[in-house]
Amino acid sequence: MGLMDDLRRELEKAAQEAKRQVEAAAAQRQNLPAPPRTEDAPNDFVPTGALPLPPAKRLAVVTCMDTRVLVEKALDLRAGDAHILRNAGGLVTDDVLRSLAVSHHLLGIEQVFVVGHTDCGLMTFRDADLRARIRQKMGPTANVPGAFGAFSDVETNVRAQMRRVRASGLFPPALVVRGFVYELKTGRLNEVAPVSVAAPATSAAAPRPAPGPLPTARVGGRLVREGLQKVASAPPAPAPSADDFRRKVEAMEQGEAAPLNSLAPAFDLGLPDATLAALDGPLGADARELVRAFVLGGVLNEPRGRRTPRR
Repeated sequence: MGLMDDLRRELEKAAQEAKRQVEAAAAQRQNLPAPPRTEDAPNDFVPTGALPLPPAKRLAVVTCMDTRVLVEKALDLRAGDAHILRNAGGLVTDDVLRSLAVSHHLLGIEQVFVVGHTDCGLMTFRDADLRARIRQKMGPTANVPGAFGAFSDVETNVRAQMRRVRASGLFPPALVVRGFVYELKTGRLNEVAPVSVAAPATSAAAPRPAPGPLPTARVGGRLVREGLQKVASAPPAPAPSADDFRRKVEAMEQGEAAPLNSLAPAFDLGLPDATLAALDGPLGADARELVRAFVLGGVLNEPRGRRTPRR
């Protein structure tokens, strides 16, 4: 009986997989999402909970949402290596600046790559034309964005986004900001000329490290990378458990723990006193609330000067 039961289970499993494949093929013909695979199928899920919170390569990448831009392969990035921020055109919007501020001041990133690409969709229209099209379809009362960020030259746009990071006042001059154009036909990254923004009179200009070697890649078949820059100067320190960090943050909020920068050595975040003091103004919230929002899942979306009541 045991052998027959095993055979029956194997036949049922094979029938389920065959049915899934038929449904997937039908869904593809109808341009519908395919059903998820069964729990018995191997490698369906990739657990990443053991990875540390800070990016291993201390890198953030701002790029386009275009599905043809394989920036992870071009930069040889794996899970946990870098923050990838995508939107239409790879624009440095206010929300991207907010995310970069969290990445740098709390999670220790040291480099920002702005990656545009050839044949970008934002080069195919003008903002005014798209606004008119939306109003024609949705009516004159539609809340249409004032700007969509359309542009005509990809290199010029990449430099403009790099300049926006520099001019934001949220980051020290030591933060490395580099720009690239991703060629869709070859999968290669071509670096654009760096930009410089005059530092405010009240801040001392720190020497900027010289750019490292250009990361290049060819996507297709076997991936070839020549001289990919090692963006992490040192491996990140092992992160404590989530429970340890939660207890530290809660004790800090109640005034029973050391200041925020005492957490930096354990998480290797690199938070000097001057950085902590500067967080309150540009980010519209104090550093403690920002840590709580990011780690404990709170929401920081209120106008400047207001505080979310603590539970």
